[in-house]
Amino acid sequence: MSKKEIQRARIRQYFIDATREVIREEGIGNVTIRKVADLAGYNSATIYNYFEDVSHLIFFAAMTYLREYVKDLAEHVKHVENALDEYLLIWERFCVHSFSQPEIYHAIFGSNLGELPDDIVKSYYDMSPDDLDDLPPELLPMLLEANLNKRSEIALQRCIQAGYVNPADSQKVTNLIVLIYTGMLSLFYNKRRNYTVETATTLVVEYIRIIIVTSKVMFNDLGEPTDGHDQQPANV
Repeated sequence: MSKKEIQRARIRQYFIDATREVIREEGIGNVTIRKVADLAGYNSATIYNYFEDVSHLIFFAAMTYLREYVKDLAEHVKHVENALDEYLLIWERFCVHSFSQPEIYHAIFGSNLGELPDDIVKSYYDMSPDDLDDLPPELLPMLLEANLNKRSEIALQRCIQAGYVNPADSQKVTNLIVLIYTGMLSLFYNKRRNYTVETATTLVVEYIRIIIVTSKVMFNDLGEPTDGHDQQPANV
C-alpha cells in the first residue's frame, strides 16, 4: 500500500470513528455530515472525497459493529457439523447480536439508506479484511451479501444438499424466515418488545427450525399421493 493509500485509509477511518461516536452519543438518526466532519477535524466537503453521502457513511460505520457477530459466529460454528444445526446457529448468533443492537442492524439490513452500491459490503471488507479473520471460507459468500434474503438463501444451501429443503422451495422458505426475523427486529427497533433478547432469539430460532423441518409438507412436496385419489383401484 502506497503512502497516499495509507493516508486515505487513515482519514476514512477518522470519519468512520467519528460517525460511531455520534451514533453512540446521539443515535443513528442524528448523524450529519457536519457533526462527523467537526468531530474528525475536517471540513464537510472532505467527507465527500471518501463517501458518497451520509447514508454511505452511516452504513460503513454500522458495519464495524458486526465485528463481534462475525467473531462470535466463527467461534461457535467450529463445533457444528450437522447442516440444520449450522443454519440454526447462524441465525441464533445473528439474532442475539441484532436484538441487542437493533438500531445498528436495522440501519444495515432494514432501513432505506438511499442508493447504495450492490457490492458495498464487499467494499467494506476489502478495507477491513481483519474483520473476517478465522471465518470458515464457506461462510464468506453469505457475509459479503447485504440483502437478508440472499444471505439466508446462501446459508440454506447445506440444508438443501442434506435434503431438509426442496431446492424449488428455497426462496419460499427464505422469505418466511426473513419475515419472522424482521418482524421481531422491528419490535426491538421500535421499542415495542415484551421479550428479552434471549427469549426473542429462542422463539425466532424455533420458528425457523419448524419451517425447515416441515417445509416439504408445507409446500406440498409429498412425493406419492397418500389420500388414494390418484391410485389405481385394487383388483377384486
